[in-house]
Amino acid sequence: MLAKQEARPKYEAPVLFAHEIIRELEALNAFVTPIMNKPKPQPKPEEETKAKADPDATESNAEAPASSEAKQEANGATDEMDVD
Repeated sequence: MLAKQEARPKYEAPVLFAHEIIRELEALNAFVTPIMNKPKPQPKPEEETKAKADPDATESNAEAPASSEAKQEANGATDEMDVD
């Protein structure tokens, strides 16, 4: 655009008018606004249905050790590091 404008004489009409830019901006806003204002979908309640269907699974997970070190100690697999 800039090269086209520089090639034109100063007394001729410009290649691009401000009202053209404003019209394109309004068209873009009209297209984008409904998308941006669309509400996010509600999360599916999968966790609640699984918890209700299998209550024993949640209890066994709560009793399991949380850290990897605790899991190793529970299994009796504690490896010591060799130090030089």
